[in-house]
Amino acid sequence: MMPGTGDGSTYPIPDKSYGLDCRTQEAYITMDDQVVSAKRTVSLHPRTQETPLDMGRSEVGRAEETVSYPRERGDGWMEVQLGHFYNHQGDGMVVINLQEIVQLNSKKGLILEGMEIRHSIGP
Repeated sequence: MMPGTGDGSTYPIPDKSYGLDCRTQEAYITMDDQVVSAKRTVSLHPRTQETPLDMGRSEVGRAEETVSYPRERGDGWMEVQLGHFYNHQGDGMVVINLQEIVQLNSKKGLILEGMEIRHSIGP
């Protein structure tokens, strides 16, 4: 892991998926067992016209502006930022966590093609 990096994820949600309808999930990043990013509320579903009707709240009551929504890329895949951290140490074990904490049921169909960890400037 190079110093000064962030991360993102690209994925499609197939038509035959289930259990992925919860509006928000929680994401955070650890490095060498230390939490290095603030917990972030993310959605695997793009923002829609119906989103404002939810009064700007996720299932856990956080304000809408704190939700990181995905965007569609030119290649048809979706991309969402799961967190941001600054790596001061250089090499280390990085774990990116994404968990749904409201509807604790079985899930099927999320295909994670890859993670992009992008270099950024400064903390």
